[in-house]
Amino acid sequence: MEKFASYKILTNKKLVIEYYRGKTTVDDLIAFKKKLLQDTNYNVSWDTIADFRACSLLVKSKDVIKLVEFMKQEYKDGYGRWVNLLASKPNEFAVWTLYLTLTSESGLKFNFNMVSETEDLIKDFKKDHLTSLELNRVLNDIKAEPNIYL
Repeated sequence: MEKFASYKILTNKKLVIEYYRGKTTVDDLIAFKKKLLQDTNYNVSWDTIADFRACSLLVKSKDVIKLVEFMKQEYKDGYGRWVNLLASKPNEFAVWTLYLTLTSESGLKFNFNMVSETEDLIKDFKKDHLTSLELNRVLNDIKAEPNIYL
């Protein structure tokens, strides 16, 4: 399976939708975020939906600390932003739970939501701005046209 990440920025909704596929490491996540930060339409304070359901996270506890340190440096102005994670494997939930804990302890003031289905995400977040159909349409589009190869 080819490894890639892809994103779409919905400027009118102040929302970024990310999609990851394949075996993914923390270095891959950081490389992806660095490329995203170069996009002139991107704003670190905007909310994010990240779909990890088609990837296999190859992450150890020490790797999560590295990711948090990167986020502290590059996303310190992202106060109050929502990070919504779509995950389907127990390992992903464990990794992201550790990430949430360390992020909170680091002083980053992100809000987190972690679910396995788009419908559940919409119920909890942006339901008045984004429908499940719209989210699935964007995810299908960015799956078909990857813009960052890891």
